Amino acid sequence: MLGGVARLRSEAPSPGVELRIAGVGPLTSAVLGAAFAGLAVGLDVFGASGLVVEAVGWLAAINIVLAVFNAVPAAPLDGGRLLRAFLWHRTGDAVRATRSASAAGRALGWFMVIAGFAAVLFGADVSGLWPALVGWFLITAATEETRHAELAALLAGLPVRRVMTHGPITVAATKTVAGFLAEGPFGTYRHSAFPVLAPDGAPVGLVTVRLLDRVAPQARASTTIADVMRPLVDVTTAAPDEAVVGLLPRLEASAERRALVLDAGRLVGIVTLADISRAVSWLTATTRPPT
Repeated sequence: MLGGVARLRSEAPSPGVELRIAGVGPLTSAVLGAAFAGLAVGLDVFGASGLVVEAVGWLAAINIVLAVFNAVPAAPLDGGRLLRAFLWHRTGDAVRATRSASAAGRALGWFMVIAGFAAVLFGADVSGLWPALVGWFLITAATEETRHAELAALLAGLPVRRVMTHGPITVAATKTVAGFLAEGPFGTYRHSAFPVLAPDGAPVGLVTVRLLDRVAPQARASTTIADVMRPLVDVTTAAPDEAVVGLLPRLEASAERRALVLDAGRLVGIVTLADISRAVSWLTATTRPPT
């Protein structure tokens, strides 16, 4: 409803890459706008229906408007990423560049919010709610970009092994659900998610209390953990030496919000968003300048 959004697996590694990623959006819209404009003219020349010409002309106009709007130098618009790439290239500081682009995005967002509500209150134009909604989206997204950039800078160079929980409690794939539940939550199993191991000790999946709760009580004695676990191919995994910054987006997108840490196929730990949050708290406290 609000338009397209670029979904990136990681941040751009350099200003040049950022420039190419950001530039392709407005460029695509501009090319489409020009193509539809040419098609509209051609259809009109050959005597096509006025309704068809109008529809194609509208497509041309809306793509050109989209290209111009997205080129505005304010995050999270593509123009904001272009501004970030330029400032990053000039200063060499990606976080500082992100803060500047995000500040421009918040300024644009607040302008649209105020202008939209002014149109509603003083002009009796209900359509002003639309730019106000888009403006609020820009404010939220720009603020989030700043938060992500500062978080990435804070976690830079930090490997997964430094934040993971070593030697997590595991459960055998052959164990029954009834036997597993009988030992928790005050016995061996005090957590809510557990790596599942095959008889040879190899990790094969992850089981959560939520998955176990879906098993009917009368079937728990005959159902094994392997029957209800999430298989390893569907579980987020990481290497001990992998950067936390690279893992974080995958962790946030995962269903369980946790990852199994594997070293040469052997389970060595588990990492959750809570683990990273604790690391961020400590890093923030130890790196904050004295007041």
